Amino acid sequence: MKTYAEVGAQCGMASDGCGGMQPCGTCNSPDACVSNKCVCQPTTCTAQGKDCSTISDGCGGMLFCGSCCLGDACAAGGTPNVCATGMATECGAPCPSGMTNVYTAQSNLYCGGQGCSAPGAQTVCVVSSLASKVIGGCNMNCPAGYAITAVLVDCQCPGGPGFYDVCLPN
Repeated sequence: MKTYAEVGAQCGMASDGCGGMQPCGTCNSPDACVSNKCVCQPTTCTAQGKDCSTISDGCGGMLFCGSCCLGDACAAGGTPNVCATGMATECGAPCPSGMTNVYTAQSNLYCGGQGCSAPGAQTVCVVSSLASKVIGGCNMNCPAGYAITAVLVDCQCPGGPGFYDVCLPN
């Protein structure tokens, strides 16, 4: 009679070499028993309830779970790797509770502006916990690891009206 180690089995049921079967144990999570071998079974973003940025697949690799839609930010609601409302824009009003003003655009299209000679002010508010992570600028591209959360027409851009991009970590 051979032991499960002698027949190369790590888990499940394996032959004992004499016509019988023997239990060989179970695998530790996240491994699954496949053909009597413990094989790591990577998780998915959906299984973990994640929808943005990257997470571990549980097997030594990384999964990209996506980016948030315009107006949302990754972890804005306090849950890592989950999109939530991350910003708002206000016209002449203070930011909503829990949000911080990170930029005020002099906009010719919003908040009652009549062109850049008489612009209206548009305040960009983000979830306070993300305020220190905001990157913004006129006509810029967000750096790696960031996603555009808002685009405002801004009369204050150097060289005349342009687009002010608000970038938050994805």
